[in-house]
Amino acid sequence: MKKITLFSILAVLFAAMSFTSCNTGGDSGIQLPTKQEAYQMMLQVGGTHQCGILFPADKNNNIQEKDSFVTSISINPSDSTYRISNFPVKFLAKYVKNEKYSKLISEVPNQILSGKLHSLDATTPFFYTQTYNITFKDEQNNNYTLAFYALNGYAAAGFDKSKQNFLLYLTPGAIYNGTEMVNDVFKTTVGTYGSIPYTMLLTFKR
Repeated sequence: MKKITLFSILAVLFAAMSFTSCNTGGDSGIQLPTKQEAYQMMLQVGGTHQCGILFPADKNNNIQEKDSFVTSISINPSDSTYRISNFPVKFLAKYVKNEKYSKLISEVPNQILSGKLHSLDATTPFFYTQTYNITFKDEQNNNYTLAFYALNGYAAAGFDKSKQNFLLYLTPGAIYNGTEMVNDVFKTTVGTYGSIPYTMLLTFKR
């Protein structure tokens, strides 16, 4: 019953996809935090929480099913880092249109996904996120990297309008073959600023 309830919450939150800070009138509505305020912001979200992650569908790109996954996230107020346990990397494969890379990603085992919260608005609170890369190899032991958007609107975190649910965006941005970026690798969805790779939504209730 707990999983069904969490999945239902995820569906509603993804449909809304809104932070309270998005309702300000622009940059003038942001109050950059002091060091003490930034730490207090972290205390509001710190700890270990059961969370859900929603991987959206998109029929325009023949992605028929959304996936939901329950795991946990640990947020350390002392250094602003987060660790998402047992992250299902394989669920990202459906957003990759290059068959080679899609297959490689579908075979990557679940792993810890880490990152850092950067305090941006003390009134909400609202954060930018910096999710660290996922690395993987092929059968020839060649190295590949999946990188996420960081420190922008597709890499953000904050509370919803109820101030009860914490939302964190995870948006894949690029795949690298060694040090060279693979061109045109993701299927895309139309966002506020044009076509972007897909945004996963992680949420927990405080």
